[in-house]
Amino acid sequence: MTSYTLPITALLETMGAVGEAIYLHAQLPSLPQISKENCVAEVVLDQGIMHFCAIKTTAGHVVLTQKDAFSLLSQVGDLEWDIVFLQQEVITSPTTQSAAPQRGVGNIPRRTNSTLPPARMSSLPHRHRRVLALVDGRSVEEIARLLSISPDMVEKILLELEQTGFIQ
Repeated sequence: MTSYTLPITALLETMGAVGEAIYLHAQLPSLPQISKENCVAEVVLDQGIMHFCAIKTTAGHVVLTQKDAFSLLSQVGDLEWDIVFLQQEVITSPTTQSAAPQRGVGNIPRRTNSTLPPARMSSLPHRHRRVLALVDGRSVEEIARLLSISPDMVEKILLELEQTGFIQ
């Protein structure tokens, strides 16, 4: 996973030239004016255009979206942004389509700890890191759509992440 420490405006300018979909995620400093809980910022760019911008609590509750979220993020200054490129991946093995335990529509996976050590994160396979970056507050179907992989593959990865203690 790539990371940059930049204000959101500089980050968008930097990432604007990238011709693929990008998911950006950052832990926010304390923002008592909007939430008593710790918050994260999430941004999705595609072809240099911002399609989604939100500030959420670490529990996944949306606090601000779109223009309001961007406005506040513009005032925060430098943030450490984790960047996930959402290019399409081809599933090559029929065994990856195996039936994994289903989480159900209302069961949204969550990280067990919002600040994982970089060494622990880098020990994960690339696809697992991409799923982990998207997990908080998203359904299996939404993660599958964003990563262009099957929901069964997302379920399999989520099961492995759960067994290793990355999510609950």
